[in-house]
Amino acid sequence: MFDDREMNLKNLFFTVLLKWRWIILFGLVVAAALPSYKYMSEKKAAKTGAKTITVDEASMVDVATAAQLYSEHDMLKSQIAVYDEMSESNLDFTNMRNVYVQYYVEEEDSLKGSEAHPELYYGDIARAITETADDLTQVYISLANEDTFLREILSISESGMSEMLFRQFVVTSAKGHVFSIQLACGENANATEIVRKVREAIEARSERLQFVRPHSLVLVSSGVIRSKAQVVLSDKYTVSNQLYNVENWLTNIKKNISTDYMTYARYVADGEIALGEKLVIKSSDTKVYFKKKLVVIGFVAGAFLGAFFFACLYIVSTKLHMAEDISECAKLRIFEVIEAPRKKKFFGFLDRLFMRPISNNRRRLDFDKQIGSAVSAISLYAEKNSVKNVAITGSLYDKIDEKVTNSLVSGLKSEGIKAEVVDDIAYDKAALKTCSKADGVVIIEQIGKSLTGEIERELNCAGEYDINVIGSVVLE
Repeated sequence: MFDDREMNLKNLFFTVLLKWRWIILFGLVVAAALPSYKYMSEKKAAKTGAKTITVDEASMVDVATAAQLYSEHDMLKSQIAVYDEMSESNLDFTNMRNVYVQYYVEEEDSLKGSEAHPELYYGDIARAITETADDLTQVYISLANEDTFLREILSISESGMSEMLFRQFVVTSAKGHVFSIQLACGENANATEIVRKVREAIEARSERLQFVRPHSLVLVSSGVIRSKAQVVLSDKYTVSNQLYNVENWLTNIKKNISTDYMTYARYVADGEIALGEKLVIKSSDTKVYFKKKLVVIGFVAGAFLGAFFFACLYIVSTKLHMAEDISECAKLRIFEVIEAPRKKKFFGFLDRLFMRPISNNRRRLDFDKQIGSAVSAISLYAEKNSVKNVAITGSLYDKIDEKVTNSLVSGLKSEGIKAEVVDDIAYDKAALKTCSKADGVVIIEQIGKSLTGEIERELNCAGEYDINVIGSVVLE
């Protein structure tokens, strides 16, 4: 009987949508589980021990290119960050207030050269002099790039800038024996105090350099000047395009070399190893991140799996899918389709929205009007066919809301028709006897709950005992 019913894809689609709360729950569970599993597995792998990466000759060019691209990418990202901070700042970059100091380096020719006191070289300072032995001014202006010095000046500059932006406005110059350092400061900053701090740092360096190369410093000038920022905000578009191109190149490079080689390139770009050296990554050095994009992927995958699960349940289910199954498969008249009373649910309006296509967009009436329509249809049939006594039954006798059955009984009685609710005739002898004596039987079934096998058993029993089933009322 119901084995030949056709699958209605529209009904399938909206029935699955009615499970939207469960589908979201599926999505949330997988969204939490997928990145967590990935994170824990990577963390476990990171603890297994050191990992050694060696680049073969065939891939050396690609790795070198990737390292260069990583360096350019970092530089461009920093520039973009600077532009972003400039655009959000209230500072006037066309008329910036700066402090400056300018010195003259006086050095005796007989003492010029890095071999004066080689045994007294002082760490990084000595190394800087070794590299630029003929120009002490370069050693002095390198002070402007040192973190400790810049942070101290930034703390009293009242510029309102981040350290990254403040560095962009450090201007140094060295020509002959003269060098100068220029630093940005706020409108209300104490310029005299900033100049004093800069001079102290320079003179402290001079004392240390005397052991390497005796010389003297002469302050040429210091004070406050106004200048226009060399960083132009309009260049952001050009830099953004360059960053886009670099990211595309990196994406293409990743297709040609392994993840390990890309990791190697990252270390080279960061200056931690030289190209061609063996990279040993200790377990403590391996960084494991919680990947946020996996949350999105997990939610989408979980929601899809949830929808697929409920679609499969619908396909294999032997429950009543729609009201038309009763009329087309069981060949029964449908007096009325009534919306079953439901408890209020969270975002219940979505349920009502998805139910409309399932009910073929029938006009939504309140419960009393739906019961009234069913009673009118049954009483009209009864009047034409001399039915005075009606029994109401169904395969879900004990699960149908009593409000529905009681309303039908009272409505039919008001129309002069005797009505009685009885148990499933396929399992209850008393119900079978009552129905056999009635002029007609109305069965009540519910979409998504009534089993087609039970309905068939019920109708076969009615046919076997010549019970007159005049029609049905379907709950949705």
